[in-house]
Amino acid sequence: IKKLINPKESKKFSYRLWSHILQNISLQLIITIDRNTFEDINKILIEEVGFNQMSSMTLPTGWGDYTADVCSYNKSKAKIVLARLPHLSRFKIFARSDSELQVRKIVTEMTNHME
Repeated sequence: IKKLINPKESKKFSYRLWSHILQNISLQLIITIDRNTFEDINKILIEEVGFNQMSSMTLPTGWGDYTADVCSYNKSKAKIVLARLPHLSRFKIFARSDSELQVRKIVTEMTNHME
């Protein structure tokens, strides 16, 4: 975002855009691959869309100290999960046998609310 001509305006625009999108569509799962986006979407879900955060966990990925985050939210009968994974082009955790158990746990946490 620092390389954009107007980084502050670009961030404000994207915040408004995602606020509008998340207020008008029904999702069960959002996956991000960086902390900034994860934190921004978390803030939008709580402050703009009115979701309540029910749980938050940081899970090992099986790749050194790299972790994943999984948060669940609800609003009335709606439930949504927001997850942050390490950048999958660099950390191929889904194809790595050393990460198999951890990835299973992450996917379970990301999807256990889905019907």
